Amino acid sequence: MDSETLWIVAFGAVGVAAVIAIAHALGRTRDRLIASADEARADWLDEHPDREPAEVAVAADGRSALVALADGGAGLIRVLGDRRVVWTLSAAELAAARADAEGRLDLRFRDPSVPPVRVPLASDEAGRLWAARLTGREIAA
Repeated sequence: MDSETLWIVAFGAVGVAAVIAIAHALGRTRDRLIASADEARADWLDEHPDREPAEVAVAADGRSALVALADGGAGLIRVLGDRRVVWTLSAAELAAARADAEGRLDLRFRDPSVPPVRVPLASDEAGRLWAARLTGREIAA
């Protein structure tokens, strides 16, 4: 490789690194977390204006939210970088929905291309209620 090509590659790499550093300094590389149930509701209605949320539970870490719909359905909102992905959920799509004693709800999907999702909820009771709701089971009182 001649020296002119080497200088072009070096300056190009420095330029790309500078753009990344500036974007990071301006906060453009942070995840866009879900701050409230109202924010999650607005995200849901942006994608599904005809399906009104009845209840919204935002994860403790702000990376996801569960949506119970007025028509009996359910949904999931996930943060992926600076974007939010809005999914409708059905019991047929879920391979498992399990809550642990600390309120973390683990969702596993039948589609192997969809990664598992962990939703840390406020309590173990909330986790159990959402697991039952998503799988269509009744829970004992």
